[in-house]
Amino acid sequence: MPKLVYDKDSTMAEPDGFGEQIFKSTMAEPDGFGEQIFKVACCFTALIIIKTIFETIGRLFVALYGHGFCNFLRGEMLRKILRHGAAYFDEEKNTPGRLVHKFITDTASLNRILGEKLDMIIPAIVCAFAAIGISLWINWKLALLCGFQFPAFFAFRLMELRETGKRQRQMAEEEKKAANLATMVLTNMSTIKAYTLQAHFESIFCNALRPLQSAMKRQSVISALVFACQFSFTYILIAITLYFGVQMILNKEIDPFNYLAVVLLTQFGANFISQLIASVSDISKARIAAENILCVVNEPAIDMDNLSDEGLRPKVVGRIVLQDIEFRYPSRPIVPVLKDINIKVSKGESIAIVGPSGCGKSTILALLQRMYTPTRGAVKLDNYNVRSINPSYLRRVIVAIGQEPTLFSFTIKENISYGLCEDEATMEKITQAAKIANIHDFIISLPQGYDTEIGEFGHQLSGGTHQELMEEKGLYYEMNQLELK
Repeated sequence: MPKLVYDKDSTMAEPDGFGEQIFKSTMAEPDGFGEQIFKVACCFTALIIIKTIFETIGRLFVALYGHGFCNFLRGEMLRKILRHGAAYFDEEKNTPGRLVHKFITDTASLNRILGEKLDMIIPAIVCAFAAIGISLWINWKLALLCGFQFPAFFAFRLMELRETGKRQRQMAEEEKKAANLATMVLTNMSTIKAYTLQAHFESIFCNALRPLQSAMKRQSVISALVFACQFSFTYILIAITLYFGVQMILNKEIDPFNYLAVVLLTQFGANFISQLIASVSDISKARIAAENILCVVNEPAIDMDNLSDEGLRPKVVGRIVLQDIEFRYPSRPIVPVLKDINIKVSKGESIAIVGPSGCGKSTILALLQRMYTPTRGAVKLDNYNVRSINPSYLRRVIVAIGQEPTLFSFTIKENISYGLCEDEATMEKITQAAKIANIHDFIISLPQGYDTEIGEFGHQLSGGTHQELMEEKGLYYEMNQLELK
């Protein structure tokens, strides 16, 4: 047991036994203290300067490119989605709820790294390597001993990522299902209230969240175990470092000031490594989000590109021929919808397609607009196969009005004129089309007339007014074919 012996003529206790050499080596040569302290201070000052420089660079990068890049990705995703035909949205992975989830959640996960974490990650990496490098330069043996915690930290985190990687993908899939269900419920809220189905859909939504909750609980348990093991190992390593550090000091392999400098530098680097480790989960989520985004952006448009300028733009007379048409929906390839359909429609002729529900009446109109491509046969407009006509041009000369037309949360004027260039959207043409559709008097009776906001999906207007507005839109387009579903 070490003891202190006091001298009557001295105010300072002299050590005896263990630690005597440490005390003497520390108190010896007081003239060198200032130089040693200056060296240690210079090391930490250099680290602070490096951190400041790279943190500034990171923040500038985030300000200039981080958020803008994520907004660019959102715009690119929307543009790529709009290229696809109707068959693309029939697939389960491309339902509106799942696509909205990718727009919001996946881009937000990527933005969290590029817009919030990047200015922390870059200086953390640089300062961690700088601290390790300086400590190795001072004393490589002690630096390696203290630095053993770094690979150990990453090993623990890697174990956690391996265990949670699959669960994160499972959680992302469950989140998309829940988001799709929530979108469906909110979109059809009027119907749900009319049939008092609130409790029913609440139960369905809660059941959809249960797998997500279970996966999150399992991941939390694993993260807690890794966290406990990681910090327990840290304290064990500190004890080992103290023991071997004392032995090195006693053996004159390192002086106390350099020992303190190495320990402080490695702990300084460990703090930055801890910041990186804390961001590993976000980086993993961002990687999965980037994969989902790239799947949307890089997926080729099959059979048609709705945004392409390619294709014919012939002057249309109005003759339609459906020749030996056979069709199966891509999502249900086993079930035939149309088989050996032959229809001829002359210019100015009006026909009615009748039949039971599900017999393919609306499908025929969708084929005319080239929303889908027939499995066999040809759809012709004035002897032109519709596959050779530009899709956007084709849908301007053939206008379909459904039983429940879809309107957007714009003004009446904007709902009539959207899809045309600004120089074509004249008020005179809009008013003329409204008079032909017998809706002009109703529109001008509104407080704001043609500038009246109709609300989301046009809920402020009746169903009949929806159809009249779409009829006016068709007349405004000066279409050659008007289809009533």
